[in-house]
Amino acid sequence: MAVRMKLDLASVKIGLEDWTALDARARQALCDAVAENDDDVARFRKDVAGMLAACGRGAPVRLDSAKAARVAIWRDAGPPPDDVARMLARLGHENAWSRLDRFGRYVAVALAAKKDADKLSAALAELEAAARASGAATTRGSHA
Repeated sequence: MAVRMKLDLASVKIGLEDWTALDARARQALCDAVAENDDDVARFRKDVAGMLAACGRGAPVRLDSAKAARVAIWRDAGPPPDDVARMLARLGHENAWSRLDRFGRYVAVALAAKKDADKLSAALAELEAAARASGAATTRGSHA
């Protein structure tokens, strides 16, 4: 999901066929890529396009404006969207949003959009366990 989050930040998407066309080294490079600021995201977008071209695939598809605009919902630590807030409340995690980092918010929005309460509950438990284990808020999304 970390690469999917970075692709969303870069306002592009690739298909499963594109992903599987990339070799393991290229996939790992996308996993490890930094996407902290606009320059990082632009570099990531360029790297994705270059990697796809190198393996004979087409350019990544640009996200439509509605999907691209939804990135702001989880990128910044504002209030959760109504659908996410309702699902979090239903799961007994009313205050979880404020404790989530960017990656955690991305996961919450993605799973709430799929209306997958079971996966969201499991993901929240995993993210909270990771935060407790590290002694601080998760940083997985901060550098991924």
